[in-house]
Amino acid sequence: MIFKTYDSDGNGELDYKEFSSAFTFGDNKQTMYENPAGSDKMADPYVREKMRRDAASSQAKKSEPLALLNLFRDKLRGRGARGIIGLQRLFNMMDSDGSQTLSIPEFNKICKDFKVGISEENVPILFNLFDKNRDGTLSYAEFLNTIRGEMSSARVEYLRKVWSKIAGFEETCPISKIKKDYRGDKHPDVVQGKRT
Repeated sequence: MIFKTYDSDGNGELDYKEFSSAFTFGDNKQTMYENPAGSDKMADPYVREKMRRDAASSQAKKSEPLALLNLFRDKLRGRGARGIIGLQRLFNMMDSDGSQTLSIPEFNKICKDFKVGISEENVPILFNLFDKNRDGTLSYAEFLNTIRGEMSSARVEYLRKVWSKIAGFEETCPISKIKKDYRGDKHPDVVQGKRT
């Protein structure tokens, strides 16, 4: 029965296109792009990326909060907003009133301007994923933490090592200890004379 589900042409055999579409598109049994004889569109990275984004967009139309969040993350990455500085710049662009927070109307406007593909009725669902303290606004910390998601276990372990180097087994670390132990003289901005 499962085999027949993915044997879309009903010939009793699975070809690569049928097999890969089962894993790439989940419930969608048909491939999104036909692959004419003699051409290899699936090998084209642009086509593969477009297919992945189209699949994410169709998944997000089902109003599932995590699907909406993944679609939003994809759009931000597509605009080059990957690192902390890029996300800070993006957040400041979204914050049209300069309040250091985003309201639902500001967030809705960004979803439209970025052509995220999230319907207006789904914007509040996505907004609520970001608004951790439920105050009706998004701070930069809420925005950043939601976009970045959970840290990998390797990164958490690295963070623990850095903390133990700075603070030992203490739960807090005073600024005086950090000033004593931290050396910023090799920082690129200090070396170039931009900062002391």
